[in-house]
Amino acid sequence: MTLDSIRRCLEGVIPSTVGTVAPDGTPNVTNLSIVQYVDSDHVALSFQFFNKTRANLLLNPRAQVMVVDPVTVRHYRLDLAFERTERSGPLFETMNARLSAIASMSGMTRVFRLQGSDVYRVLACEEVPPGPGVQPEKQSSATAPGLDGLSRLTDALSACWDLEDLVSKAIRGLRELMGYEHAVLLLADETGERLLAVDSQGAVGSGAGAEVRVGEGIWGTAAAQQCAIRIGRLRQDLRYSTAVRRRLESAGEGAALEREIPWPGLERPESLLAVPLVRRGELIGLLGLESAQPLRFGPDDEAAVGVVARQLALLVADLGATAEQEAPAPGTGQAPAPGRLVRVRYYAEDDSVFIDERYVIKGLSGRILYRLLRIFASDGRTDFSNKELRADPQLQLSALRDNLETRLLLLRRRLDDRAAPIRLVRTGRGQLRLQVEGRVEISVGADAIG
Repeated sequence: MTLDSIRRCLEGVIPSTVGTVAPDGTPNVTNLSIVQYVDSDHVALSFQFFNKTRANLLLNPRAQVMVVDPVTVRHYRLDLAFERTERSGPLFETMNARLSAIASMSGMTRVFRLQGSDVYRVLACEEVPPGPGVQPEKQSSATAPGLDGLSRLTDALSACWDLEDLVSKAIRGLRELMGYEHAVLLLADETGERLLAVDSQGAVGSGAGAEVRVGEGIWGTAAAQQCAIRIGRLRQDLRYSTAVRRRLESAGEGAALEREIPWPGLERPESLLAVPLVRRGELIGLLGLESAQPLRFGPDDEAAVGVVARQLALLVADLGATAEQEAPAPGTGQAPAPGRLVRVRYYAEDDSVFIDERYVIKGLSGRILYRLLRIFASDGRTDFSNKELRADPQLQLSALRDNLETRLLLLRRRLDDRAAPIRLVRTGRGQLRLQVEGRVEISVGADAIG
C-alpha cells in the first residue's frame, strides 16, 4: 500500500499510536497528536511530551505507528525510520498551527507546544487484518471541489469594482459555486491585531461585526501564523485538549492556563478550514469554512480555497486604492422632512453607537458613524466621499494602515442587519449617502446635543 492511498488516516481524526523499543528490548507505546503527510515516502510525527520515545529513537531510530481511517475504521501499520527533526520551516509551521489552534480554544497554548516535527521515512505500509467477524466499511470517496466552480469564482472576483462587491461575490461564490455549507470572510482591522467579520453565509445573520483577536482560537491562530488550518472532527480534538486541561487544573497547575475562548460560526461544527489572506507578508484577513459534517474538508479543498484567498488578498488593497483615486468631491444634500425621532447615543470611551437604545457598532466604524451624524445634524448634509473622510482629523485614521473601506463596509452591513432607521449607501465609487428616516437626536453619554 502507499501513503497516498490512506491520506484520510493522516487527518488526525482518530488518535494514532507510536511504538519504539529501548536497547534492552523494552517496548514503549504512546498516543500521538499529529501524524502529518509529508510526501509519498515520508510522514512527520509531532514531538511534544514523548521523553521515553525520544530516548529510544536516539539509540534505535526505528518506530512503528498505527493509524486509523476515520470513515471505514480500517487500521494501518507504518514501519518508520527516523531521519531528522525540523524546528522551523513550512512543515513545522503547518503542524504547529493546527496544534496551537486547538490548544488556544481550551487555554492550553502554554502546555500544548510543538517542540519539533520528527520526519520519518516510511519503510512499509500495510493494512492490519480485522478481527474475526468484523467487516470494515467500504472506502467512501470524498467530494473534491470542482475546477469549474473555482474558475467561475475567480473570474467573478476579477470583475469586481469595489470592496463590497468583492466580499459579496466571494462569500456567495464559495457557497453556490463551490458547495461549501458555511463561509465567513474576516478582514484585519487598522491595528492588525483583530479580525473583523464582514460577511458570512450559511449561519444565522451575516456575522458582520464579530471580532476575533489575532492569535486566539482557531481563526486567530491561523491568522497569526499565516498558515491554513484544517480540522476534521473539531469536538473530538477539543475533548482531548480539555481533558488534559482539567487534569492540570486538578494538579494545581491551572495558573499556566488562559481563559477558554469561544469562537463564532455554526452552533455545532464538526469540520473547519481556516485560510489566511496574506499579501507580501502582511495579514489582510481570513476565509473561514465550517461544516456540520465530519471530514468535510480535505487537501483539495485547502488548495482550492487557498487560490481564492490569495486572489482576495491582492484585490482587497487594490480596490481600496482605486476607490480613493476615482472619488469626486462630495455633494451637499438636504435633511429629510421631519418624521419620527431617531435617538442616537455615542460613548467616546470605545466609540460605541446605540440607535434607539439598540447597540449597533463600536470602534473606528462607530466613530465614523458618529461624525457623519454630527455633520448631518448641524447642516443637513447627506453626501460624503472617502477622500473627505480620510482627510478628517476627527476620525483619527491610522497613517500606517488604510482600513477605511473595510470599516465603511462593516458599518453598512451592521446598519442593514439591524434594520436601523439610519442607512449608509453607496452612490458611486468612493461616494456615500447618509439616509435618515426622521429627526435625529444625538447624545454623548447622557447629554443630548442634536
